[in-house]
Amino acid sequence: MMQIINVRVIPKAKIQTVKKELHEDGILYRVYVTAPAQDGRANKAAIELLAHEMGVAKSKISIISGQHSRSKKIRIDPWKTKISPPSTRRYG
Repeated sequence: MMQIINVRVIPKAKIQTVKKELHEDGILYRVYVTAPAQDGRANKAAIELLAHEMGVAKSKISIISGQHSRSKKIRIDPWKTKISPPSTRRYG
């Protein structure tokens, strides 16, 4: 199942990590990468880190908007992840 997530890329970070935050608009993934925001290096590093953290191939992740911005919409197909996806189930 294809999933679209909201991502905020933070280039030139001291460590590479992914943090999941709950906002009123939904879930935001903050992706900290050590690469600079030059020549697409931060985007490439963000895709590699997300692929590793979510357990999918890099080829299954693509930026669908925000190529030249820190805020991005990213498509992941298929959705198999160690970081839990937004729940579509209703409880209660």
